[in-house]
Amino acid sequence: MISASIKNEYYQTVVRSIDHAMTVDEPLSLGGKNTGFSPLDLLAASLASCVAITLKMYAERKQWQIDEIRVEVDLVELAIKKTIYILSNLDEGQLQRLSAISESCPISKMLSQTNRIETLIVNRK
Repeated sequence: MISASIKNEYYQTVVRSIDHAMTVDEPLSLGGKNTGFSPLDLLAASLASCVAITLKMYAERKQWQIDEIRVEVDLVELAIKKTIYILSNLDEGQLQRLSAISESCPISKMLSQTNRIETLIVNRK
């Protein structure tokens, strides 16, 4: 479970999991104080890190030597553009396999499907 709490510091929000906490904020151009990732940046970071981890796990299982995997995600309007950079000596077939595997990370699967978000509002005074 992840929770987000916002009080009176403009848009500065504290996001917590069981073991971690981080600050999320909007950039100055949107009235925030730019003290952390924006929500859209976090979405892009979730996808980029999920793809990188999935590819690393797959390569390790296959015992493929990869020196670095870098995933760049750009959110443009309603499109998600993903570029994967692989530093390795892999052949074209292996790179094509990694491209296919990149679509199997949980975040990729979730974002590529139409998801219904259920909302419950609880007023506590």
